[in-house]
Amino acid sequence: MVRNATGRHVALVIGNGRYGPYGNLPNAVRDCKIVADKLKKLGFEVDRETIVANATASAMQEAVEALLRKLNSGVPAETALIYFAGHGFQERGRNYLLGVPDDEGRVGALSLQRMLSSLRTEGERPLCDRRLIFLDACRDSFESERLADTFQRTRKAIAGIRPEIIPGLVDADYGSETFLAFSAQPGKRALDGIADAPNSPYAAALVENLDVADLSLPVLMGRVHRDVVKATDERQKPQTHSTLTRPFYFNPQRLLFLAVNAMAMLAVTISLGVLGSAVFQFGVDLANGSEQAGFLSLAIGLFVVSVACLVYGVARAVSYTRGLTAPDDKDKAREIGAARAGHGAIGGILGGIIAAPLIALPYWWNWRVNVLHPELWVGECTARLWYDPNTPELCPRLSDLLVEISLATVVISTPLGFLSVLLANHLMGAKAAERHLARMMLIGGTAGGTLAGLLVGPVITAYFGAQDRPFVEPTAYFAISAVCVAIVAFSIDSYAIEFVSRARLIRSVVGAFVGMAVAGMALGGAVGLLYAIGFIQATLSWASDGFWNEALPYSQRLFYLIVAGLPYGMVFGAALGLMISVTRLMSDRTIVAERAVIWKRRALRYYFKWRRIVLLSLKYTYRPQEENDMSDDTPAPLDSRQGFSGQAVPLWMLTFDKSGKCTSPKHRDAVVRAIEDGDYTDTIVYCHGWNTDYAHAKRLYTRFLDGVGGMATERGIKRKVMFIGIAWPSAALVWRSEQTPDLAADQPEEPDDVAFLTEDMAPGRADALRVLVRGRENLDAKEVSALAALLGPELAATSEDEDPEAKYPLSERDLALILRVAGRDGATDGAPDTGFTGGASPGSAANGPNAAGGLSDLFGLRKVLRVATVLKMKDRAGVVGAGLSDTLERILTQTETRLHLVGHSYGTKVVMTGLCRAAPSRKVRSALLLQPAVNLLAFAPEVAGRPGGFRAALTHTERPILVTHSRDDLPLRRLFHLAARRRKDLGEVMTAPDISRFAAMGGYGPRNLAGGESVSFEIPNPFEDYPDPGGASIVSLDASGKIEGHSDVTKPITFWAMLGNLGV
Repeated sequence: MVRNATGRHVALVIGNGRYGPYGNLPNAVRDCKIVADKLKKLGFEVDRETIVANATASAMQEAVEALLRKLNSGVPAETALIYFAGHGFQERGRNYLLGVPDDEGRVGALSLQRMLSSLRTEGERPLCDRRLIFLDACRDSFESERLADTFQRTRKAIAGIRPEIIPGLVDADYGSETFLAFSAQPGKRALDGIADAPNSPYAAALVENLDVADLSLPVLMGRVHRDVVKATDERQKPQTHSTLTRPFYFNPQRLLFLAVNAMAMLAVTISLGVLGSAVFQFGVDLANGSEQAGFLSLAIGLFVVSVACLVYGVARAVSYTRGLTAPDDKDKAREIGAARAGHGAIGGILGGIIAAPLIALPYWWNWRVNVLHPELWVGECTARLWYDPNTPELCPRLSDLLVEISLATVVISTPLGFLSVLLANHLMGAKAAERHLARMMLIGGTAGGTLAGLLVGPVITAYFGAQDRPFVEPTAYFAISAVCVAIVAFSIDSYAIEFVSRARLIRSVVGAFVGMAVAGMALGGAVGLLYAIGFIQATLSWASDGFWNEALPYSQRLFYLIVAGLPYGMVFGAALGLMISVTRLMSDRTIVAERAVIWKRRALRYYFKWRRIVLLSLKYTYRPQEENDMSDDTPAPLDSRQGFSGQAVPLWMLTFDKSGKCTSPKHRDAVVRAIEDGDYTDTIVYCHGWNTDYAHAKRLYTRFLDGVGGMATERGIKRKVMFIGIAWPSAALVWRSEQTPDLAADQPEEPDDVAFLTEDMAPGRADALRVLVRGRENLDAKEVSALAALLGPELAATSEDEDPEAKYPLSERDLALILRVAGRDGATDGAPDTGFTGGASPGSAANGPNAAGGLSDLFGLRKVLRVATVLKMKDRAGVVGAGLSDTLERILTQTETRLHLVGHSYGTKVVMTGLCRAAPSRKVRSALLLQPAVNLLAFAPEVAGRPGGFRAALTHTERPILVTHSRDDLPLRRLFHLAARRRKDLGEVMTAPDISRFAAMGGYGPRNLAGGESVSFEIPNPFEDYPDPGGASIVSLDASGKIEGHSDVTKPITFWAMLGNLGV
């Protein structure tokens, strides 16, 4: 059954790449994205539930169940499609799709047979008419032996018996109405990518052919097979298995209504009308005793050519849908040869025939009525009746003009289409770098148009210049001429059946008119320049004087017109070639998307360049008075919020610079006096984390205060509360997306890490660092060592135990090792979620024998710099915390308010450092640490022979310290562990299986506390009671699934935790 517009088609798309020790696949997630996008455009139902990336086996099973729910809901579905990119294997004759490791490092697989059986029926009713399965597995980096070892351990297999894990998939019978497409032959591996290609060869070929019009599924897969075999030099050969009984089309269309054949039919109709007028005029001439058959012969020729174009188009369409096209016919980006240029010529013929009447009819009418400029035409226009041969004929004959102008437009547009496409494709094929394709298309098309103008311009100028006809004012035909050239450009661009789609036709139409505008501006500029220098006037005068000199031979007189036509032909030909190139460029989605990425990158590059200049001009001084207009001369609350059953809650802001100095001392003094004088029962001090500027901090504090106050009002709680927000310069660090790296993994990210790292450097070292990293994407081992030598003095004070007074020197060798681990290919993005690079698992590269060197030949510059910025920002948080200690001392010493500390991210280091450095006369009431970016051993009684850096905080708080952690906090689970490493600690024992001792508390919770010092439970929902912590000093709140990102901390569960600390 042919796919129709009314049936439902549901798809599940899975892309798994983060396999860790079992072989990462950089392209799998991107393959998932492009396939999902293509299926959406083809009308398949694909949404967030059925697009999954880096999914565990259980997550894959949930996605299959989501697909089943869709098939069971609403109108019965015609098609269920599943696409999987990742690792697959066979065991005991059954196929399995491998999920990525989960948080505990466990790995599982989904049975393909069981998945397909679930798609067949639901009770007595079939779930869908057909099942289409596309498996781009198993890929080439699969570590099957390591997976077999893992399965042997987890399955508790009999000693000496290993699971037989065979890479690749096996063909099998999966029931009726099922189509299976394997990216490789049974038992063979598929390539994840070729060279630097962003997608696998199979995914690229599949996406290229899915939306091709009127291809049955077998023919489509034949083209995919051909493309994959060619791209991989026959190393990979896809295979299909089908039990479908009815044909299926992804993009069904009626061939006769495709644009190219529709244009051919229109051209045949118009040429038939021209032929009819010529036959009629020939009959009149015969009746009058005149035999002028020249125009009739030309009209017959035009009609024959248009019919030939139609026949060729239909034959090409039929052969195309039968899969009989040449192997290279679809390679639009690099095709070189006369075949493609010939299509441009045919498009030019059709466009010329269609556009001719639009030019001929207005010209004939203007000539006949002679109303625009009668003074320019000395002859008289007397209409001769067709039945009266004695009447003199001085007016134009419409039939002759139609033939004449049709022939002229065809003569112009045919070489224009042929040469512009030929030269553009030649340059595009010769230039290997894809970023130059658009430029080569424009240059080649313009050059082809110029050459066509050189050939045709003199001919057209000589023919029409020799006629005794009225002068044509260019402005009189400007609009209609613009439409005609747009028609020609659209016709030339659209004569490629395999790429016809509604979206492409729209892009081609828009491109034709955009190209017309661009060409018009270019032509206007060129003509204006020629007119300004007097070239046009001189040329016209020279050609007119020479041609109308009847003393010269006619051939010599004609020579003047030919020579005059050369420059005009070049200028007009170049403009028309440019127009055609712009039309082709805009209609080509691949090149448009590639140029959009390049332009976006350039815009980001210029943005960060000027941002860096502005920051340098301000010397990176954090000036809240300039940023927020908060003057320290007249201290007052920044805002006042309502909450706690109608109480006014003042919101004060205290600002600190990067050296820990309070830059709003009068505000600090005023807030302490306000607490003392206002008899506030509770004071909340909240410090934000990284990448937060003043405006963002204000919004964060306002939302948090409104949430806590509103929840208190809802419970009828009345308290007099003061709120103090801390603002410190943390906005120099930019993290990648905190969402799962599913379909946004390849989005560009351009933080100004270099400017941040060099802000305090000596000018010589700063310049050397900029030279080292300028324009680079990767560094080799020697360059990483050179970078470490430049950064070492800046990062020497950092310590892994969060103790700001511990001065462990960071040698160049230490730092070089950290940066090399960080920059290792796949170190951050490809690592499993369980252990991070460097401490991921006992078998990972970072803990193996090569941990100290030789991890990779190249190291990612962005990851290297990112870790360096984490190190420096971590140190800054401790410095700011030391500066905050004085403020906390004043509040605890001079007032009786109950003090509550709240910190998020690096803000937890600020408030904990301030608390540990202070010498208070009494304890703070409570502390709430939201996703703390501090070491998970910071509260431990012993770390490397001494207490954890924040161990003292346990004795400085009355209530247990609440600490949230979440496995969904990807920055803390993937990057933080690198920020506190030391060479002497690399490879040490783990605190728990698959957890690095350098990991973040916000990712895994506090660890290694003494017995009874900590309790752990899932964070309660709002208005649920908190379990009794007993005598514990730390409460570890597991917020996995509730806090879904590093910044996702302003929500009801944290409001409720704050109210708990307030004692309500």
